[in-house]
Amino acid sequence: MPWLGMLVFASGIVIVLVLRGPGWLGLGLLLSFVGGIWAVLALAHARITGSAREEQLNDSQMQVLRDMLRQQRPPDEPPAHS
Repeated sequence: MPWLGMLVFASGIVIVLVLRGPGWLGLGLLLSFVGGIWAVLALAHARITGSAREEQLNDSQMQVLRDMLRQQRPPDEPPAHS
């Protein structure tokens, strides 16, 4: 996916350098900007997902966590009336 963003970026640069006219310049700059942002975000996404680990808990681990939370919570006290 980052390669497609880089291709859009490069095509925008080629349009700016080859074609003349304000409309082509605007289109080329827009493509360059969008393609550059797209490529950077796609590379960051690939890097993050490549180093991320799966963190799913099974039922027994979830039950242990629930029990720990129940033990840490102080008992409910009735509100004081004055």
